[in-house]
Amino acid sequence: MFISQEDVPWSKFESNVEKIRDDDESFPTMDAWIVSFTDPKAIKPLQEYLRGRPTLWEQVQHLKLIRRGVSSSEETIFQVVVGVSPYPPNDLPAGYSTPEQCQIPATPSLTRAQLKMKNELWPTVFTPHLLPAEIKFTEAEVKRITEGLQLAVDEAVRARAIGELSIAGCLLPDQYLDSPLVSHDTRVSTGHPLRHTVMNLVRALADKVLMDTRAPLVVVDPDNNLVIADTDKTTSISRGVDTPSPLQNGEGYQLTGRTLFITHEPCLMCTMALVHSRVKEVFYIFPMAQTGGCGSRALVPELPTINHRFNVWRFKQEKLASTLSSVETIVIPENLDA
Repeated sequence: MFISQEDVPWSKFESNVEKIRDDDESFPTMDAWIVSFTDPKAIKPLQEYLRGRPTLWEQVQHLKLIRRGVSSSEETIFQVVVGVSPYPPNDLPAGYSTPEQCQIPATPSLTRAQLKMKNELWPTVFTPHLLPAEIKFTEAEVKRITEGLQLAVDEAVRARAIGELSIAGCLLPDQYLDSPLVSHDTRVSTGHPLRHTVMNLVRALADKVLMDTRAPLVVVDPDNNLVIADTDKTTSISRGVDTPSPLQNGEGYQLTGRTLFITHEPCLMCTMALVHSRVKEVFYIFPMAQTGGCGSRALVPELPTINHRFNVWRFKQEKLASTLSSVETIVIPENLDA
């Protein structure tokens, strides 16, 4: 049996691209600088110009490079976007007109209706595969997510009882974790400003898993025994004894394929740590309006220059009391960074 996203007690943060639907009467735009010309041979130098500026190239990837029009004298006019900054570019190849400012669509077209509407402003790429599918959860998934969040709450309650900030997180068991891994904020006890929950949890996971799974150098001795070579000593063990498996692709990033359950929205620093650790998704309970990096202050995994994306889910505040116990005891001021 499946449960729809509307019926579960958490909601997914969506990027601007994902929020656009067929029935929208408007769409986001951005200011751009364009040049116009009539000689088709002038297109290639501008292609090279754009490709030589990776940031600009990435910002216009959702657009068709050229917009064609017809002048009053029936002559074909070509137009190309050459900048999206507040100021016109001053390093264009020689021979082009002075850049003019215009508005262009800020996102690609996900549907035919959007394509028609946006193309009236500037031709865009048609990318229906980006339209998000309806998200559904199995009963087992709902139970697992609720369990992970409750374990984080329980750890936050324990942290509060010993004088720490009531912020905590949890990773559930997987092929390397035989039991849940929980951690809490320790800035108070350590006096260290970087001992946030996420930092402590990533460090704890590295200590528990990565060191255990790192493969030693293994050879076979003349007696057909496995020999584990170490820098200080060499140990012989009989065949058939399990030895640590080498890390698979991506496992060197501590959170690859893992879901983080955390009581409070991670701050900008911790969200970047989650990007670097390649977390799969994050579920959190309390938004942090002034400091959160997972949707409140910024949605870091959706920034254009970020090299890893992950899904972000926030608990529906009206569902807290009926779903999680003791959650009301771990509220902290919204101006703190979690």
